[in-house]
Amino acid sequence: MINQNQYEILGQEYHDLFKTLETFKPEQLHFKPGPDKWSLQQIIEHLVLAEISVLNCQPNLQRRMAAPKRLFNAFNYLLVVGVLKLGIPVPVVSSDMEPKGDVSLSDLYRRWNLNRQKLKRQMQAPLSDLKRRLLFCHPVAGTLTLKRTFHVGRLHFHSHMSQIDRNIKILNQRN
Repeated sequence: MINQNQYEILGQEYHDLFKTLETFKPEQLHFKPGPDKWSLQQIIEHLVLAEISVLNCQPNLQRRMAAPKRLFNAFNYLLVVGVLKLGIPVPVVSSDMEPKGDVSLSDLYRRWNLNRQKLKRQMQAPLSDLKRRLLFCHPVAGTLTLKRTFHVGRLHFHSHMSQIDRNIKILNQRN
């Protein structure tokens, strides 16, 4: 099943990122390449917070069933996908996704893992009726199917991986 495959792929990517970041010293994790730039710690915190926010946002049935809303969501979904694919920097769209930089890597991993277990349970639930098909919501894209949730999640992850790679390159140049 594609959702299971996407679940495994994204999970492995996050796991690999955490394993890589565990090799860094605290001062490297908190290094900011510029005054308005995020540290490695803040980037991973943002990724975890964003995933938790989207997966914990359960749209109500009335919002899911409204046809004009679905059309608007489809447009916004395409807009979000385009922004992520093009790597266009945008401000954080929800305050609950804003990193503070004070959460340990191990706590972030624990939170991510708990959220991942919750997602696994959601994926195992029957999706036969319409009200279960739109499972999650994004602050810009609106309600999302499981497939679209994975798509946006992977694009979001990869857009920040390029940011992580830049930070690591700068750190390596400093040493």
